[in-house]
Amino acid sequence: MVGAFISSLAVLGISGAYGAIFNVDQLQWTLKNQNGSIQIPSSGPPSQAHLDLFNAGIITEPLLGINAMFIEDTDFTQRWIVDDNWTYTADLTPFRHTLDLEPDLHQTTLLVFYGIDTIANISVAGYPIAWVNNQFRQYTFDISAAISASSPTNNNLTIALESAYHYALNVSTRPDAEPFPGNGGFEYPGIWPWTRKVASDFGWDW
Repeated sequence: MVGAFISSLAVLGISGAYGAIFNVDQLQWTLKNQNGSIQIPSSGPPSQAHLDLFNAGIITEPLLGINAMFIEDTDFTQRWIVDDNWTYTADLTPFRHTLDLEPDLHQTTLLVFYGIDTIANISVAGYPIAWVNNQFRQYTFDISAAISASSPTNNNLTIALESAYHYALNVSTRPDAEPFPGNGGFEYPGIWPWTRKVASDFGWDW
């Protein structure tokens, strides 16, 4: 599977006097692939690319038969999803409206991710926030400056997910990459030791 994430926005008042949490599942999300040929509504977060593509009628059930598998260099119907890059985008205007309720209060805005699968660039209003590469971590980022600088023409939260498969291929071919014994990788041979990603996503548990 590819492209799962769960997150929320936390707003803290002066000296931590009070705080509020805005769940980003209240926003309207879209999902698109790298070349823009697919752009669909997302059900999340939490969500991931296969689920949103299935809900949009673009693919059939990914766990049915051999739809999502890869064996002996034969492409099955959904291999292309793993090879592509996917971007989730949401307009933060509804969140900004909650800040406007207290315009004179100094506020710190934290963006909290309870999980991102797996390689992603995160930006707010066009400002880079972070690059992450570990599915097993939670992340918290102070996005106050980006929120303050946002404008009506660019007020988006963007999570651009890179293909974990191609990322691992690149890392595994670096000159300083150490050999890793027993890295068969099932349907994705030779790459899983170089990503902090659940091993079942490489085929053995499908």
